[in-house]
Amino acid sequence: MPRARATVVRGVALVALALSLGGSGFAAEAEIPVGVRSQSMGYAGAADPASPSAASLNIGAASLLNEYAVEATTANLAGLLRANYLAASIPLSERQAVGFDWLGIGADDDELGFTQNRLRLGYSASPRKDLGLGFGVNYRTQRASLDGASLGAAAGWSTDLGILWTVPRVPGLRAAFSVRNWMSLVGAGELRSGAWVRVDDGPTQRLVPRSRVLAMTYARDGWTGAVDWNDGWRMGVERTAGRLAALRAGAFVPTRDGEGPTFSAGAALNWAWGSVDYAFVAPSQAPTTSHFGLTVRTSYLDPPVIVEGVAIRDLYPALREFYARAERIAATRPYDSPAEFAGGTSERIGEFWLHNPGDAPVRVGVRVEIDGYTGRTGTEVVEAVRIGPGERVIVPIRKLLLADEALELTEGTPVEARVHVADVRNPSRRRAVVNTTLLLHARNELLLDDVAKLGVFITPTDPTVRDFGTRILQATPDDALPVGLPSNLRRAVALFAGLGEMAYEGDPNLPRESGTIDAIKFPSEMVGAIVGAENGAPVGDCDDATVLVCSLFEALGIATALIQTPQHVLMAFDLGGIPYGRAQATPLGDVTIAVDGNAWAPLETTLLSRGFAEAWRVGLAEARSNVLDSVTVRSAWERYGVAAPVFPSVDVTVSDADLRRRIEEVRTNEWFQSATAPFTDAAQAP
Repeated sequence: MPRARATVVRGVALVALALSLGGSGFAAEAEIPVGVRSQSMGYAGAADPASPSAASLNIGAASLLNEYAVEATTANLAGLLRANYLAASIPLSERQAVGFDWLGIGADDDELGFTQNRLRLGYSASPRKDLGLGFGVNYRTQRASLDGASLGAAAGWSTDLGILWTVPRVPGLRAAFSVRNWMSLVGAGELRSGAWVRVDDGPTQRLVPRSRVLAMTYARDGWTGAVDWNDGWRMGVERTAGRLAALRAGAFVPTRDGEGPTFSAGAALNWAWGSVDYAFVAPSQAPTTSHFGLTVRTSYLDPPVIVEGVAIRDLYPALREFYARAERIAATRPYDSPAEFAGGTSERIGEFWLHNPGDAPVRVGVRVEIDGYTGRTGTEVVEAVRIGPGERVIVPIRKLLLADEALELTEGTPVEARVHVADVRNPSRRRAVVNTTLLLHARNELLLDDVAKLGVFITPTDPTVRDFGTRILQATPDDALPVGLPSNLRRAVALFAGLGEMAYEGDPNLPRESGTIDAIKFPSEMVGAIVGAENGAPVGDCDDATVLVCSLFEALGIATALIQTPQHVLMAFDLGGIPYGRAQATPLGDVTIAVDGNAWAPLETTLLSRGFAEAWRVGLAEARSNVLDSVTVRSAWERYGVAAPVFPSVDVTVSDADLRRRIEEVRTNEWFQSATAPFTDAAQAP
């Protein structure tokens, strides 16, 4: 009998301790605080809709949370009781939401068992975007047992009311008023204030009195301060470190006599879809407690904008570096109606037509996903664009990063691009997503509406090109050409002679005149074609030949340029930094052109099989007749970059005899001798 009495006394003490520790220092007749964020900020937060547990503090906050969210927390109270909490926010529309939460406290002693549960279901609506009104219903149960025998059970209902107001004239300021446990239905038609339960279908007992809460929060520049008042002052502060982390601290100072303050602190690690939270609570009259929480969220808000039009040009993998170089921050221009969208675009990559139908400005970023060709998460094409309330703006695409796989395409492929427009200030907000179809061209295809684009195919760092050029120069005797010729000219003659087996194939598209798309071989492909072709078989057109010659020259340190005529493209090379003004004072001015202020020699690369001298003579005539545009290859690289697909290496052998024969034909050519006389004569002068 004494043992039983001791056990009962112990059980009663444990139940009282449960209520005390459940509130972390609150009297038994008090609403138990929930939510790790609130616990770490002195139990404040009734005016701060920052997590699902905010609806428990003030059901009026639920409709202003604007996100699907689930929050789960757990704590071991003094090593005796386990407190678990689960809350959820479920938007019904942009201005309506329901909130649900459950709090369970229990102990499973060898002799005494105790559980207490509270379920809350609430509804909140916002008649205005800055005002939230809510009503909630609570259901509580409590059970106790001794040595497996029930000591009794209790259950009851209560209701909550809540109002939350975002002060329009003071950005960041919110005020709230809530009534917790406003009324309980005790019996048939009998209402009482507070939270009441009926014990074993017998007497009723009040668990928690009605409480009125006045609250206020203010947020600015990463700081949030919160103050609540009902049975004491609840004060807290939070400091965020960007979007990644937050530090919190607070204090609860009760107004009841004989109760000391409770201090708390905590932290959070955040990511786009949730957070991990921790709170440390130190009551004056109870052991300290650690609370751990996990929140997962995704925004319900309608997408930040309506995408009224998408126009993306067909993409050329050869321009991959050019697409990636452009800026992600681009100037926008307004439009009045989606009817203006015609489907085309004058932008280099494309454009989006975006409408902000809301009454607040938004900042949006845009990502584009093309399965297999933009990486796993897509590519960010617009970093941040501000769109004012009601505005319609056209946002140009100035940057797009294609994956390496795009340079493996040997045929044009229709692809679907998914466009995601996101609120950069609220990453969890629902995104506007639209699809569009475009053509991803083969790696060899290009629209040559600018001769500088040809530079993307000029790849002097390609191992096959570099090795081919090196072998040609190694096979060239030192005395193969007259003394006095500039180094660039000597190497150019040898490299050109090394390509003597290549035959020209006419280009039927004439892309520089008609604007059609041309297919251009990379230098490695050209070298492989030369090796595999029968003698005299055509292996390339003027674009291919120009790309190969420029690549070889650049690989061996000879600067080159591209020259565009109405129906053709040729190249030129730097003779060696000779000022064009000085060249004009000699016969050399008659056989060169001016590029960047120096004397350069133009070459007609389609005449590879007819030798360097003839290519120089014909190229000179073309370069002085009707040139539409010209650009150095290095300037072209600065503008468009270089496409560098990986090709298998090609082992190229150079016939020393054939090479010497072709160089000798150049050396004995009368036009060549005349053109180079200023150099050879100067070398022979005493």
